Amino acid sequence: MVQETPIQEHNATFSQLASLIYESEYDKESHQHERENMQPRSSGGRRESNTNIERKRIHDVGTESMATILRSSRCTAVYLMICQGCGRKYVGETSRPLHKRLDEHMRALRNPTSYPNSSFSRHRTLHHTYDDPPKMKVTILHRSQEAPLERKVLEALEIKRLSPEINNKDEMMDALRLIR
Repeated sequence: MVQETPIQEHNATFSQLASLIYESEYDKESHQHERENMQPRSSGGRRESNTNIERKRIHDVGTESMATILRSSRCTAVYLMICQGCGRKYVGETSRPLHKRLDEHMRALRNPTSYPNSSFSRHRTLHHTYDDPPKMKVTILHRSQEAPLERKVLEALEIKRLSPEINNKDEMMDALRLIR
């Protein structure tokens, strides 16, 4: 039996996660207004936008594979997850590597009794009680927002726009308070 090195262990973890997340796409049409609102770089080198929120999106996610995104050690993001079993949505944000946050969600889906306060545990219990854990489609809506307030505001705007069903009401109310 071959002993796994740390790199092989990471790849095994990655492949397990990748098998649960089978698709990533970037909805270019719904974010076209953001690109149109971007102004040229100012003399200070920063981009300015009409909404006063600097968009630090490195590039459209469509140019990069999900494997590259998940392997990235530094991928702060606002993301959308869509349950492939029922079509319900979840919007979240993370300052940690995205693969770690997605792994937490998937663990809650696989073992809901171990994560009683998780939105995904509640979703699995209410909608997929006797089914295998559903696959989740992941879309990164915004990338590389280093400032916590910026991520929270972008998350709140996406929650307002998409009305996700998996997010619990407390999460949604906390996020929406930022934009009211």
